[in-house]
Amino acid sequence: MRTIGFILFLFIGPSMLRAQEYTGVVINKNTNEPISYVSIGIIDTHFGTYSGKQGGFRMFIKDYEETDSLRFFCVGFHPGLLLGR
Repeated sequence: MRTIGFILFLFIGPSMLRAQEYTGVVINKNTNEPISYVSIGIIDTHFGTYSGKQGGFRMFIKDYEETDSLRFFCVGFHPGLLLGR
C-alpha cells in the first residue's frame, strides 16, 4: 500500500482565542501528486472534513485539546497521522 503524505498550513485567526483554521493539500508521499477525497478528522470525535478534487481542504476547529490528533484516511493508502503538540 502507498502512504499518504501531506502538507498542512496552520493559520490562527487573530480574533479567536481558542479557535484554529487548518488548511492544506493532501499529497502522495511517493509521487507528490494531490490525493482527492481524503477523509480528514480529529481522532475520537465526530468532527472532520474531506479533501477536494485537487487535494485541498479547510477545517475550522472551535473547540480542541492540545493533545488532539488529525487522521488522514483514503482507500488504497495507509492512514496518515498528525499528532497534537
